[in-house]
Amino acid sequence: MQRPNNYIEFKKQRELGEILSDSFVFIRNEFKPFLGTILKIVGPYILVMLISVGFYMYTIGDIFNLSVIGNTSTPTYSPFIMVLAVAALLLSSIAAYVLAQGTVLHYIKSYIEHKGTTNYDEIRQGVYG
Repeated sequence: MQRPNNYIEFKKQRELGEILSDSFVFIRNEFKPFLGTILKIVGPYILVMLISVGFYMYTIGDIFNLSVIGNTSTPTYSPFIMVLAVAALLLSSIAAYVLAQGTVLHYIKSYIEHKGTTNYDEIRQGVYG
């Protein structure tokens, strides 16, 4: 079986300079399919994480609202909402991080198994498995 010219052998003894140069060659050659795979699998979770960050910032902004100091008629701080915002941010960040790492590892695994090509369905199934 003939390998593509730009195939990178991962299981090979290398010096530090070769590791860095091969890493950049891999990123240069696989940038579009790699980024597309990341965005398809992890993109929705990153979107949820960004919404959670916005919700968290909104609730933190209510704590540090200096215009309501001394005004006791309308309490704007709710500990329940604050805990909910922190929990949503924590869970969505962990989910996005874990799925991103899993996607990278399964992408490399598919690249090695198929000698330079990748299979998106196999990567997705491995990440969600």
